[in-house]
Amino acid sequence: MLKINNKNMATFFIWLEVFGGILTLASYAGYKIYTGKINQEQENKAVIQREGIKNKIDASKKDLSVQIDENDTKILSKIGDVGNKVNKIYESDESNIKNILFPNYGNYGKNILDKNLLKIPSGTYSMKAILPKKEIIKVKISGNNWSFPIGQPIGGWDYSKFDNNDKSRIFTTIKYGKVDLKLYLKKGETEIKLFIGNAEKPKWIKTIKVE
Repeated sequence: MLKINNKNMATFFIWLEVFGGILTLASYAGYKIYTGKINQEQENKAVIQREGIKNKIDASKKDLSVQIDENDTKILSKIGDVGNKVNKIYESDESNIKNILFPNYGNYGKNILDKNLLKIPSGTYSMKAILPKKEIIKVKISGNNWSFPIGQPIGGWDYSKFDNNDKSRIFTTIKYGKVDLKLYLKKGETEIKLFIGNAEKPKWIKTIKVE
């Protein structure tokens, strides 16, 4: 039989303390390993989350850049459209005319204000001019072989009473831009005098021979 004495008791408590220390160290090491594993998993999850957020941010930046480019293109396109419309308005507004012009043709035929039109057949003709702002012209037509329809649309001309002495009328422009008037000419001679503004002396005089 084992006898318990003071020496045996001392030895027992020494071994118990050693065994307890070993358990304590093992528990601490296990705790460290466990918590380290947990921390590593958490870190891995955090890394994945950070990568996901970064990818979303990059994708959002790319989408935003595409939207901005598309919007810029649309805006530039709209600006271009507005510019074209402004140019068309400017071109058709007739406010950009710099000089008085007498085209070869009007809405009704050859233009009697064309200085080179001197010999023509009987028929329908135009009296057309293109005027800058603040410019007026007067045209005196004389002869027995011409007429014009009173009821035609207003073409930018006003006219005086018929003068029986020289069979004439004076036509005066009442607007800038394009002005036109329908005339009928038959066989004979028609004298044309052109006045610029309120000048008393004509700019030029010509006689049209109608055959």
